[in-house]
Amino acid sequence: MLTHDEIKNLFEQHGNVMRTAELRASRIYYEDIQKLLTDGIIEKIKQFSLLSKNK
Repeated sequence: MLTHDEIKNLFEQHGNVMRTAELRASRIYYEDIQKLLTDGIIEKIKQFSLLSKNK
């Protein structure tokens, strides 16, 4: 998985909101997404969209 800084940069390139499909295309998969949600790095805003919390 990418580092938190790399993920933050990735979200910034997408206006801080990414769809699950975009995360998968960037090789961030289900288990990674769940860990990021649990760690509070990202939050779910819609069924398939995620928002970076920019910590």
